Amino acid sequence: MFFKKKTDEDLELNEPVGKASDRIIFAQFTSDDDNYALELILKIRDGAPVIVNYEKVDEYTTNKYIAFFTGATMMVDGKVMRINENTILFTKKENFIDGSLRDFIENIPRQ
Repeated sequence: MFFKKKTDEDLELNEPVGKASDRIIFAQFTSDDDNYALELILKIRDGAPVIVNYEKVDEYTTNKYIAFFTGATMMVDGKVMRINENTILFTKKENFIDGSLRDFIENIPRQ
């Protein structure tokens, strides 16, 4: 009969909304930019699937960020999936529950 109005404190701050495939963030590294990488890591922490393309950076930068993203993703009980030679998905495992993310990845045209 009586309901307490939910306040911001009552809401889970990092709770994802919508299908996982609708929340994908696409990123492409064009330089060695640690601030950009940190922004993306925070998005993963907050529940967004992040697909990163390393096609436009050198091998050293690619390896550096793959190691950084993989470590951070594992810290949030995440999963790393290679999409193609230059593109990798980093996400929390819970984003695979609704099936939309796996469907999205399986329907990406392969070159």
